[in-house]
Amino acid sequence: MATLSAAEAKARFSDLLDAARSEPVYIEEDGRSVAVVVSAQEFEALKAAARSGISPGVREALQESLSANAAVYRALAK
Repeated sequence: MATLSAAEAKARFSDLLDAARSEPVYIEEDGRSVAVVVSAQEFEALKAAARSGISPGVREALQESLSANAAVYRALAK
């Protein structure tokens, strides 16, 4: 988990964006977390999960299972 102060985030904005592409970056002000910067892809996944009521971890596990076992699921659906 990456953490930057608000002042560091402002001074190193390009680095902040680079880091957020691979993991959430927490922004702190006066020692308290005030924001989290995530990649656009992660944000879209979180929005989709919130709409569906499925947690991101469960959604990811389901996608992996569907990819790995697609032929089995197709056969069972017949």
